[in-house]
Amino acid sequence: MKTSQAKYPGIPNVIHGNGAVAYVMNHVCGGVIGYPITPSTEIAEIYEAFRAEGGVNVWGKHPFFFGPEGEHSAQSGALGAALTGGQFISNASSSQGILYALESHYVTVGKKVGGFVLQVAARVVSKHSLNVMAGHDDVYALMSSGYTILFGANPQEAADLAAISYRVASLSLIPVANAMDGFATSHMLCEALMPEPELLAEYLGDPAGRIKAPTLAQEMLYGAKGRVAQLQQYLARHGADLTDKDLSKLNAFLEANAAKVEQDNAGKLVAQTLIWLPEELHAQWRRQWVNAFEKGTRQLVPALVDVNNPGLTGAVQNQADFQAGVADHRTHFASAVPAIVRQTMDEYSALTGRTYAPLQSFMCEDADCVMVGLHG
Repeated sequence: MKTSQAKYPGIPNVIHGNGAVAYVMNHVCGGVIGYPITPSTEIAEIYEAFRAEGGVNVWGKHPFFFGPEGEHSAQSGALGAALTGGQFISNASSSQGILYALESHYVTVGKKVGGFVLQVAARVVSKHSLNVMAGHDDVYALMSSGYTILFGANPQEAADLAAISYRVASLSLIPVANAMDGFATSHMLCEALMPEPELLAEYLGDPAGRIKAPTLAQEMLYGAKGRVAQLQQYLARHGADLTDKDLSKLNAFLEANAAKVEQDNAGKLVAQTLIWLPEELHAQWRRQWVNAFEKGTRQLVPALVDVNNPGLTGAVQNQADFQAGVADHRTHFASAVPAIVRQTMDEYSALTGRTYAPLQSFMCEDADCVMVGLHG
């Protein structure tokens, strides 16, 4: 990490890793479902204290917190909340808690929920005896489930990587585990620069807002068909209310101005089309126009469970279809993660002056030999 002048230099604080992560969660999460386990318990406790006192996130929403009866239920509940879309969701866990919920962690990744971040205060898994100190058994256990894993070495990195994690998860549609060492980082007070609320709002974007689908696969699965398509469907339903001549002219206008129509979220072009519509349809036509989504866009955190648009997720599949789904996940979603991580880290660096990269070096400039390892 390197620091330089930036738009958002950070708010000076003395804070530990759990507090730093909870600080970011307070400002961005729409909800948290968690169950206490050392040393990550404090993350959810700090978040819930903020929420219980009436705290709201940077989009003015009062978030929720729910404490179930165990870690498996916590992750299953967090998955369910994330599936509803439009908000960033988190769980915080460690060690046996992660192993207990491992079944749900696989499903969380497989369903491609955007905007979910698992906050991890890494702890060794008990073996011949109980031990609650730092270890990476839980992080290694998560690797095979398919999480994108970021690892902070101090409270500063824990906070910054928490923010980066929500952006990576929402763009890649693959959940992120934001990890730090239990106690050595989670409970160690340190000087740090906390991300400004304004930074978090600008950097992450409203989870209920819309973005251009970052990849072709996302556009195919989640991208809107577009304003032109929606207006054409409306005309098909109301064709009997228009003369053939007016219907033909309307469709010709939409086709000739398709690019402009797609981007016209404010409905500035509507007036040019009203001449071909009966007056009683003017209000409906305007509503169809301004409420349609631009082609190829999706909600930043998509809703995979929507009471207004029922669908099926998690069906039983036979071997050929299941294998194809696993391969497609790797090919069209997981493969895009490295580029998205680099992009989001560069964006964060440009705003804060605190530079992050997937691969960081230390005193390698004149080295003859370099050791490369997973962050620890």
